[in-house]
Amino acid sequence: LPAMVNPRRYYTRELGPSAESALKSAISQQFLLELIDEHDLIAHWRATRSPLQRIRDSALNVLRGKPSEAEQRAIMLGTLESRLHVQWRNDGTADISIEWPDAAMAKILVEEIQRRFLEARRDQQVEGARRAGAVLEAALNTARNDLDAAVAGVVRERERLRQGSKAATVRGLQAEGRWRQMP
Repeated sequence: LPAMVNPRRYYTRELGPSAESALKSAISQQFLLELIDEHDLIAHWRATRSPLQRIRDSALNVLRGKPSEAEQRAIMLGTLESRLHVQWRNDGTADISIEWPDAAMAKILVEEIQRRFLEARRDQQVEGARRAGAVLEAALNTARNDLDAAVAGVVRERERLRQGSKAATVRGLQAEGRWRQMP
């Protein structure tokens, strides 16, 4: 559809600004917080910790106090952001990966982020198509109005010429006194 608006447009296989903004939407803090809540990552994180890590967590809770729910969400958000990796390729694709102790949960998280990226990208493309359609519709309406105005002008001119003319018969010309003026 972009070619309909600009036929001379140069295409590349690299991810453009729209793909990057779609990916930013897919890994936004708001979406990551939704992932934390949807998959109960805080409880899952605690359940999958090794015994040594659990002892360490208990010691830190005794020394610092147990973190509030909001603090736990902020810590989990930081953990997700630091362990989530996106690598851009030259062929126009992106690799999304995450370092997570539980492989099954890592797969779920990456698939959710990928799904969100594809949805955001599709929404952007649909919006682009809608805008291209609006541009084409406006150009069509302008051309239609110009054509209607031109046709109306031709019809007016034809009517103007018909009003002053009569059949060019000998009797008509004699009646007008133009018979002798003819070459």
